[in-house]
Amino acid sequence: MAMTMPDTHDVVHALVRIGAIQFGQFETEPGVFAPLAIRLSLLPSYPAILRVLSAEIAPLVSIGGLTHLLAMPAAVPLGVAVSLAAEMPLVYPSTTGGHTVEGAYDYNVPTALLTDLLTDGAAERSLITRVRPLGLDVKAVVAVLDLGHAPDRVGTLPLIVWRRVANIVSEMTTLTPAMRAVVLDWLQ
Repeated sequence: MAMTMPDTHDVVHALVRIGAIQFGQFETEPGVFAPLAIRLSLLPSYPAILRVLSAEIAPLVSIGGLTHLLAMPAAVPLGVAVSLAAEMPLVYPSTTGGHTVEGAYDYNVPTALLTDLLTDGAAERSLITRVRPLGLDVKAVVAVLDLGHAPDRVGTLPLIVWRRVANIVSEMTTLTPAMRAVVLDWLQ
């Protein structure tokens, strides 16, 4: 079934409609629940939404002087689409394990790191540390969604955010005031 191309101002609502952003009660680990689930891994199944979102992310990664895009493991499908939209070479951690990076690059390559959901920045800092000796010099972190734990930086690197989850929650007219309050309290 074909899905119509969402308006760029309606991407968040499209993400909610396809279940990439869900509100409710989700068990994150035994006995621990969150009122929000974010699954941007669904995007490749919705190419129209993926295309529009990647077009919005492309200018964020196209930072002067940066020549490559490094995608976090969960962001590789989105990274491919953003790479195409930004006409920027993509590199990504090997799926076979180890400390290798797939893709073509030289040494000391100025790179933007793309992450789908930024929580505390620990995973991003770990990957940056891992790829530095391989020749990738990450200069900025670009997050599609940010839970708000790292306001402007990831470690010492500038953070560029497409949307902060708290802002999305505030804009969702379909949420009850009680659910909105629960999610905003959880984000704190």
